[in-house]
Amino acid sequence: MNEQIKKTAFETSAGTDEKQSLINSNNIITDEDDFCNSDDLFAEFREESNPNFIRTFTLGELFDKSYDIKQPIIKDLLYPGMYLFVGAPKIGKSFAMLQIAHHVSNGLDLWDKKVNQGKVVYLALEDRESRIVSRYYNMFGVPPNPDNIIISTFSNKAGHGLEGQLEYILARNQGVSLIIIDTLQMIRESSNDKMNYSSDYGIIEILKRFADRFKVCLLVVHHTRKQDSDDVFDTISGTNGLLGAADGAFVMQKEKRGKNKATISVTGRDLPEQCIQIERSANCTWDFVKSDVDLFDKPKDKILDKIVPFVSACKVWQGTATQLIEETELDITPNVLSRSLNALHSVLLNDYNIEYKFERKHSGKIISLSIIE
Repeated sequence: MNEQIKKTAFETSAGTDEKQSLINSNNIITDEDDFCNSDDLFAEFREESNPNFIRTFTLGELFDKSYDIKQPIIKDLLYPGMYLFVGAPKIGKSFAMLQIAHHVSNGLDLWDKKVNQGKVVYLALEDRESRIVSRYYNMFGVPPNPDNIIISTFSNKAGHGLEGQLEYILARNQGVSLIIIDTLQMIRESSNDKMNYSSDYGIIEILKRFADRFKVCLLVVHHTRKQDSDDVFDTISGTNGLLGAADGAFVMQKEKRGKNKATISVTGRDLPEQCIQIERSANCTWDFVKSDVDLFDKPKDKILDKIVPFVSACKVWQGTATQLIEETELDITPNVLSRSLNALHSVLLNDYNIEYKFERKHSGKIISLSIIE
């Protein structure tokens, strides 16, 4: 592979790629020297040629890895992954999508939640270019960072060229964190067959695989069905396969058409259950009213109780697990501390702005902890 390809190739995760590497690339922390035993390597190749081969890990091996952080696009609302944004036709979903794109592209807090700035790809597949410009201007005026939102009004279908088009955009626009697709129906192959659980799950699985591979958030607009339900998420048009495959969903509802108030119900794998109340302003933005969040009291973590104030005081620290135990007076073994920090990696960053790293040196495994200002 030449140097240019090395520089432009995307990082992919083994869990979501269509084809896994023949060699286990997990960065497992061990005490053994870094060398490759050719007999073991050939044994692994022979094992993987077995038609019954399945890659497995021990729980210890998983705890010994430090995983990539899923830094939020919007804290407690949008993370890298695949999400549905659902509502009745003409309820104001497209205005909400343009508002989300505006806030993310400029790093502006939205609906009382912290936003991390990133570029946005917006596939407005049911709109004209002139309508997008008019709508944005009425909502926000002239964009302060116009190059941070990349727009298209056309795309191929999912599974039939869409992924390649999105990859093309990402390769030419560094820093994209959010892709909005409006709507799901526009990227779905038309079929005379009735949609079933398998086809619903399959379309979302394609999109989720792409989002996971490139570590971006895919937010896809969809419609509700006409029938009411006690569970608001049962109103999503289609089968449970859509929600089952997605990382989360937002259902936007109005009490009555013509009213300016709406609620957005939120559910997801890594999200607190919540209901956000919003109100439409004169310039058609959705303004925050209040939020009801179903939070549970997490039990205290003795490691966080010691590590967080320690790092907050010193700002930057580097050393071995044994040294960290001595300085924080933790009553655990170095191995348990290292594995615990791997598990708490994202919590330290997202909740406490503490960056955690480790590297292997001749003197041993070195831990680095620092406050991100």
